[in-house]
Amino acid sequence: MLYLFSSKPITIEVYLKEKGIVYELVDKEKYGVFLQSYIPHVGDWGLVYDFGKILPEDLLQNLLMINIHFSLLPKFRGAIPVEAAILTGEKETGITFQKMVKEMDMGDIIFSHTVAIEPQWTSGELQKYMDSLLPGLLDKLFTNQKQGIVFTPQQGEGSICYKRELNRVAAKINFAEMTAEEIIRKVRAYNPEPLAWTDILRNGKSFEMNLLRGSVFNDLQLEPKKIQFLKQKGLAIGTKKGTVLITSLTIAGSKQLNGGDIVALKGSLELS
Repeated sequence: MLYLFSSKPITIEVYLKEKGIVYELVDKEKYGVFLQSYIPHVGDWGLVYDFGKILPEDLLQNLLMINIHFSLLPKFRGAIPVEAAILTGEKETGITFQKMVKEMDMGDIIFSHTVAIEPQWTSGELQKYMDSLLPGLLDKLFTNQKQGIVFTPQQGEGSICYKRELNRVAAKINFAEMTAEEIIRKVRAYNPEPLAWTDILRNGKSFEMNLLRGSVFNDLQLEPKKIQFLKQKGLAIGTKKGTVLITSLTIAGSKQLNGGDIVALKGSLELS
């Protein structure tokens, strides 16, 4: 029996059903009951994808567990590998199929697939793209399983990324202390959550402004925190080094503004 441990199982479930593969979904609600009732059987194995639970060592000893991890291990072990790849400016990342062990994401590797990161992608878009690649990679996994899976120890220097790094404090943007490149990485990495943000004054009142999309803007040089509205483009803001162009934003209590629509804020907005 194949047990699928996942809190976001749709892509894999569709694949398994299309291939006629018998499986049982173990989501977070069923997990406790599964741990209490599972009896090991020859041929049982587990597939783990975006589950968010630490599996006990006795289960790992009795059930072969294969984890799908969205990085090129050993780089970016941990809970937020997609966001971490964008935050650190990686040009590529990947999907690794590996054997689960007690130590987080340190098990031997079956295979990895490299993924180029498009420079405009948010973490949500990168995650969605990588998810779309799973059917083809699952074909490879099941082929390996039939022929006999070969595990290879991880090679190279590892790094770890923690869920706690994905928080509102870290997502705050300070244009006077951060470079344009750093800011845009945060804008991309923290979308869809927790969203990069900064403090502004709108008509003299304090608000938080969420920065949804943007890019480094080399066509204009502004002093840190200086702003300039650009027709049909958005809001240019000076940083510690370079200028950013914000092309999508929301202000608390207001609708999302994109591109040239942002110019409607001219005369009413300043950075606090």
